[in-house]
Amino acid sequence: MVLVGAAIAFVPGLPHVQLTPEIVFLVFLPPLLYAAAWQTPIHDFRQNLRPIGLLAVGLVLVTTLVVGVVAHALFPGLPWAAAFALGAIVSPPDAIAATAITQRLRVPRRISVILEGESLLNDAAGLVTYRVALGVAAGETFFVSGFVSQFFIATVGGIAVGCLVGWAVMAIHKRLDEPVIETVVTLLTPFAAYLICEAIHCSGVLAVVCAGLMVRQSSGRLFSAATRLHASAVWESVVFILTGLSFIFIGLEMREVVQNLATGEQFLRDGLGAIAILFVTIAVRLVWVFPAAWLPRFLSNRRRKKDPSPP
Repeated sequence: MVLVGAAIAFVPGLPHVQLTPEIVFLVFLPPLLYAAAWQTPIHDFRQNLRPIGLLAVGLVLVTTLVVGVVAHALFPGLPWAAAFALGAIVSPPDAIAATAITQRLRVPRRISVILEGESLLNDAAGLVTYRVALGVAAGETFFVSGFVSQFFIATVGGIAVGCLVGWAVMAIHKRLDEPVIETVVTLLTPFAAYLICEAIHCSGVLAVVCAGLMVRQSSGRLFSAATRLHASAVWESVVFILTGLSFIFIGLEMREVVQNLATGEQFLRDGLGAIAILFVTIAVRLVWVFPAAWLPRFLSNRRRKKDPSPP
């Protein structure tokens, strides 16, 4: 899809196409996250909440810090706040990519659950960190206590709003028995959770995920067979279209990216810096995963007996 978009972008006479972050967050993100939450097995998600949390929160924050330090060292003119904003942007792995790759490879089920669960939650940590970095770049004073409180409020608020929206939507579905109307309600649910949460400056990502997990857990008694068949067909088409469009738009923006690239020595320096940040992002993940898997078991005899160390 990216390659198709990039090929179309260089067609002569094609007008400039720009996918703004507001459109991504409002139009693309809520339904895709909601669909991913529906595909997450609740029981397995709960059982692996500790490793999911270590990756979705701990790894995101550590990656943001390390990438920020490396970016500032590679580009001395880059302010610290902008460097950490870059780290927050690249630290959360993509939810759709994780799901797509694990479905095509013979990955152990538990690893798939952990990766998909992480991708559902890590956007919240990344977005809060990104907003704090932008605030510092705009001249706001940074305090660790302020960051922690903002992160806590965004997380708890997002979970609370998601649970309330999920409860309200479940009450609506109990009173409906029309496949088309119920499918429309499922399409509106992620937008309701996201917009309400963003209006009170909490994590809309977590709100959508929580609402999806709640409704998914009770879907067996909320939806008839006809509704499930109808909703599944509609959602499969919606996810395919939104995913395809998002990557096509990324390709369409390649023309402007290429036109704005520096030339000569600056181009070489920027390219090497981008490659270095890419490798640092991957290396931090590899360094994090092993102690995160072994240390909790080393420190807790009960956990070691209940869940032996992975090979």
